[in-house]
Amino acid sequence: MKLQSNIKMNKGTRRKKDLKKKEDEDEGKIVLTKDMLLKGLRDFGLQDSLKTVGYRKLLLSGLGLEFLKSVALDYRSIQHIDLSNNQLADFQQLATFDHLVYLNVSNNKIKHINYLAEEDKLPNLQRLEAQNNKITELPLIKAPKLQYLDVSGNSIAKYERIEGGHPALTVFKANQNKFKSLYFFKDMPKLREIHLADNMVAAMNDYENVPELRVLNLKHNKIEKLDEDLPELPNLARLCLKGNKISNKEYVRKLVQYPALKRINILENPVFDPGNEYAVHEVVMMNTKLAKVNGVDITPTILQEAIFLGDLQWRKQEEERIAKEKEEKEKADREAEKEAQENNK
Repeated sequence: MKLQSNIKMNKGTRRKKDLKKKEDEDEGKIVLTKDMLLKGLRDFGLQDSLKTVGYRKLLLSGLGLEFLKSVALDYRSIQHIDLSNNQLADFQQLATFDHLVYLNVSNNKIKHINYLAEEDKLPNLQRLEAQNNKITELPLIKAPKLQYLDVSGNSIAKYERIEGGHPALTVFKANQNKFKSLYFFKDMPKLREIHLADNMVAAMNDYENVPELRVLNLKHNKIEKLDEDLPELPNLARLCLKGNKISNKEYVRKLVQYPALKRINILENPVFDPGNEYAVHEVVMMNTKLAKVNGVDITPTILQEAIFLGDLQWRKQEEERIAKEKEEKEKADREAEKEAQENNK
């Protein structure tokens, strides 16, 4: 018992020394002071997780902060922290805030969020906003209660699947990064939204077991072809593929067959000519249950026109089929007659 106690004390001492060393290195930078911290405290009341009374929010946005300093450690019971629009390179001092539920570090100079990969760090964090930073790698997320993660506007090109998936993640946003696939998404039973606009995704595959997914935003990527069998998405309701490279209408026909799909956007794909005024109708012909196509609400009039055009298209195809069969039959008859005449000579 004494040995364990000494180990814990040594770890705590090392942590304090590391923080002190970093503070010394950051001397001359704009650091968080006690006065700034006190002015940022908000929402005094009952802290549910602790069943005590205290401040629940800390608002420190737009102060030009470059370093937090260990003064923040005196308020580890805080549940909501806003550090957006500063100059921070990391948020190491917050990694031990066990009661933190919401953290906003957007528009800083954060280089990594590796604290999410440690078992004992940020155990109650539910929402992290870290967009517009300098993050290049997405760690294996361990934060067990994390529901909302926004890392848009970074340079993330490296990521791995989370072993065993993630039990709570509901919304994932990583627009404007360097994702090349959907490989990251596996065994996420509560995931409802994926936002990967302006990335480098080349295919709609590699994801597995995301049964609750309702929104898939892959706007402005590099998707050109679809696999013959797409992974199942039984609850997908909104799909955005605007600005990709899809050129085959059969791929569009396959996409609109998701059973719960209500909205789809495939503008700026070569599959439809920009001047095609009936592009929306053509998509509706493939699935008359759609509510919105390419940003256009499907009114009863559009639906009726699409059904009419679909019927007209079917009639035309039937006429072409019958004419072709007739032509082939006449050709066969002529060849048979010619062959019979030659045999009678």
